[in-house]
Amino acid sequence: MGFFDYIISKLGYGNLVKEREMILELADSVERYADRYRQADNDELAGTAENFAGQIREAGSLNQAKSLHRQFLDILRKKDQDLDGDDESDSDDVSTTGSSSYSDNS
Repeated sequence: MGFFDYIISKLGYGNLVKEREMILELADSVERYADRYRQADNDELAGTAENFAGQIREAGSLNQAKSLHRQFLDILRKKDQDLDGDDESDSDDVSTTGSSSYSDNS
């Protein structure tokens, strides 16, 4: 424990510092999602992630930050479900309309 950590803990601010660090970690994790979506040229989800990261950074409490983080993850789950539904219908179309060109001429 460093000198400043000791002073902070004695003054009773240790929990506040840890809480703030946890809030920033949540915001950083959402910001990494924004980077991934930006790299994938998904501007909609990148913008959503950046918006939530900013809101989390400004959160007044860890509970509020966690709530925002959960809301963001719920949005991602919904998008994934929507995409999975689209993928399944596409794969069904291929399987029902495709034909096999394999022949065994042995």
